[in-house]
Amino acid sequence: KTTSNRIATNFTFLFGNRKILPIFVSMKIALYARQVDTENFPLIRELLKELQRHQCELYIYQPFLHRIKPLGSDIPPNTPFNSGSEIRGHIDFLLSLGEMGLFWIP
Repeated sequence: KTTSNRIATNFTFLFGNRKILPIFVSMKIALYARQVDTENFPLIRELLKELQRHQCELYIYQPFLHRIKPLGSDIPPNTPFNSGSEIRGHIDFLLSLGEMGLFWIP
């Protein structure tokens, strides 16, 4: 599978299983990605909206934030970060998008 297909498959799992998303309510979540194709922007937009709807406090990896800048107002308020040391002890979960698809690290 291509990276885009893996991301799409994992987003389908995340959004298709309504038992998973509610665990994120009011959590501090870091979003991390090194490389994301623009074809995944609709999925990223959906993820951002869902996390905002669940009142999550977002920390977004600065290079990823720069890459998704075209999403404009769909990017909720967030705290940018550049390294793990900046978020260590401040987040509940890390959602990582990338070569391995979507996964979370508690």
